[in-house]
Amino acid sequence: MIQAYEHLYGDDPKAMAAMFLVLSYFQLEKVSFWQDDYGPPDTERGTIPIDDGNWLMGARTNENAAEQLYELTWRYFPELGLERTWGRAAWDVPVGAGKVVLGGVGAFFSGAVVLAPEPTGLTKAGGAIGVVYSVDFMGEGATQIFGVGEAGGMSLLDAGFGAYGEYMNGQEGRDSALFWLNVSRFAETGAGLLNVTKFGKVKLRLSPSVWNDLSTAAKLDYRAGSQALQYAYRRFLSRNAPTRARAFFTDADPARRVMGSARLNHADEIAEMRRLMDAEGVEIIERSGTMAYCPSSRAGRPGQFIIDPDASYSAWKHEFRHFLDDQASGWDGMSALMDKNTRWAWESAAYAEEISLMRRLGRQDVIDELIKLRTKQWQNIFMPHLGK
Repeated sequence: MIQAYEHLYGDDPKAMAAMFLVLSYFQLEKVSFWQDDYGPPDTERGTIPIDDGNWLMGARTNENAAEQLYELTWRYFPELGLERTWGRAAWDVPVGAGKVVLGGVGAFFSGAVVLAPEPTGLTKAGGAIGVVYSVDFMGEGATQIFGVGEAGGMSLLDAGFGAYGEYMNGQEGRDSALFWLNVSRFAETGAGLLNVTKFGKVKLRLSPSVWNDLSTAAKLDYRAGSQALQYAYRRFLSRNAPTRARAFFTDADPARRVMGSARLNHADEIAEMRRLMDAEGVEIIERSGTMAYCPSSRAGRPGQFIIDPDASYSAWKHEFRHFLDDQASGWDGMSALMDKNTRWAWESAAYAEEISLMRRLGRQDVIDELIKLRTKQWQNIFMPHLGK
């Protein structure tokens, strides 16, 4: 699959760097999904599930699996800066446009219920909720058209309820809040259908009641029902899926709390590192939350040095060690890291740099954390079935 990925995206350094980062922290896992091509990353087990089938075409090919890896990286790790594929855009634009149209129709007729003189206050409240859901659906469609937010568009209601649930009870609270939000969407649609007779007696001036009921059913019936089931299914599948903002490297720089930011406390040292890497043609990228040296996909070329702007001097030394090892190899590139022993030699040398620095500072607590991180790397390289 890695060779297929390199064949498809080898001319895109950003895509190759993203693949290296993702597969440094996660293992791909074959699963069987009833709907999706892949699932959210599982940070506890260190796996990313990819469906082993490809609709009616039988087993998934390496090329198709590589395409799914690219798309899930774009979806769940936006900090890596991948571009939306043409295939995804070809799906998102018409589907998003359909959501905008259906949401507009739903908002129109739900508003008609609110403005009609005869319905009860409860019915008017239901119409007002329908307007809110419909407008949110329009916004979701618009964001899907332009590739903003999650794949499938960004719902402000989902974002708001999800943030509240996460604040109250972490990931479980988020899952629960989103599940009940979608249950309420489904119930709102069902309530409208159960009141067909009542709505039929209302003399709506803007449209016959039958069109109101049809638009209500079309508006969210399928979407709400399927999403409620989907959230329940995903909750069962992965209770610890990361949000888009915190996917990577939450504990990868324990020295930062001791040393602070290198740009403030070791400016001269990192300036010299930058000079040496610039002289070799290494691309240096500052990206919040990310620390990695990614060898080039092409042998004979230097790689990318990606660093958090506030990373510690210890983290700089770690990634700079990878640069030095790549340089010493004659720029063997990413192919060198396909060998497990070579990859472990790189990681072992990089962690040795950090541990030596912390030992000079007398910080055994940070050394213990670095040893744990080093052990995780060893497991990831040699025994990925042990999890993280």
